[in-house]
Amino acid sequence: MALDPLSTLTTTAEFEQPLREMLAIAAGAMQEGTMASIALRRDDGPRTVAYSAPAAVALDALQFSAGAGPCVEAIESGEPAGSDDLAAESRWSGPAAGLSAQGVRSVHAMPLAFGGQVQGTLNLSSELPGGFPSGTAAAAAVTAGQAAVLFPAVLQS
Repeated sequence: MALDPLSTLTTTAEFEQPLREMLAIAAGAMQEGTMASIALRRDDGPRTVAYSAPAAVALDALQFSAGAGPCVEAIESGEPAGSDDLAAESRWSGPAAGLSAQGVRSVHAMPLAFGGQVQGTLNLSSELPGGFPSGTAAAAAVTAGQAAVLFPAVLQS
């Protein structure tokens, strides 16, 4: 089975550094209290490669280890996944409770695609219910679009 061309890139600094820089710029445009991360699919499972706060890595890891949550759902379905209020969420019961215990009230995961395949997700979490106003949604959409442009540019270099 041939490896996905991005799987070898997700371990290289030249690929991860631009993702980190994009995320830092986007996080500055998001509502205070919002954490963001980018997780990429790998042969051994998703891995967080960029984040706006170290706690975002733990939030992603909680979902990866449970095999459930908005990040995992977005990777598997290719569709955005999220919850405006984890306290009232019936999906992802284990991860939702774990995220809530970390002070997260709302989450959103946006799939990142390249070459017709989902390669990862842009993940947002907020300490507020309904924590993603239109400005945050716009910053997330722009960041996801930038990541989609970055994938082929890195593969061609």
